[in-house]
Amino acid sequence: MERSLPTSTLKVVARGCKGFITFSRANKLNALSPQLLKDLIAASNWFNSVCQDCKVVVISGEGKSFTAGADIRSSFNGETTPELGRLASEAVENMKAITIAQIHGHCIGGGVVLASACDLRFGAAKTTFSIPELDLGIPLGWGGLHRLVRDIGVIKTKELVMTCRSFTAEEALAMGFLNAVLPDTATLSSTVSQVATRLCEQSKLALQMTKGAVNRIGSHMVDLKSSQDDKYLLECAQHDEESNQVRKEYINNFITRSQQNKKREAASKPRL
Repeated sequence: MERSLPTSTLKVVARGCKGFITFSRANKLNALSPQLLKDLIAASNWFNSVCQDCKVVVISGEGKSFTAGADIRSSFNGETTPELGRLASEAVENMKAITIAQIHGHCIGGGVVLASACDLRFGAAKTTFSIPELDLGIPLGWGGLHRLVRDIGVIKTKELVMTCRSFTAEEALAMGFLNAVLPDTATLSSTVSQVATRLCEQSKLALQMTKGAVNRIGSHMVDLKSSQDDKYLLECAQHDEESNQVRKEYINNFITRSQQNKKREAASKPRL
């Protein structure tokens, strides 16, 4: 029996013991808009309340990317708040089911945070990761710093967040952010399906108790509750002159690159 939750930005489906949340803004590289984050919270709550028989939920993205991160335009016109991103990340992390991030293409900024909120993470070999928040003149929020310190350690977190450099799936595997790297998206999909099937063979109670116990151990390493302070750090950055200048330059460059890409795409289309 298949059940679904209608949303405007996600495909949310439950099939037996497996659930699926798919970002469906492929034309925007699945950018994390305010509505998508709200839908993600609703989907997480739906699995916890309506579809409690689901033991595993796979989170993935349609099209070319897992997600290109927070929607830049909505992030700086007040639509996407630090609280909304934090609540979405917490909703994913607090799901009763075991969550698996199936990552391909791009996994940027807030996408890295959402992936870090999942229990297991598998990536395609050509996936590009990056955390560009400091290039935007803002600190990484949504509980991202806390989860990264927990998962990859203090030094690596500082390097990746401060330099904003991109990193590969193989690097993500080596630092402990991914469980495995697969050669292509087809193999990624089949591997995640196999892992989900294996997990469904386990007792739901034993899975949930193990997840809860491991998460409690992790909470002694990093206090995720303190991520509620992220909004104050962002507010400070938004009132800092140098941070605002850095952000303005980044956005202008982003707009310029987007316009150039559209021109190249238009030029490459065959003329009738």
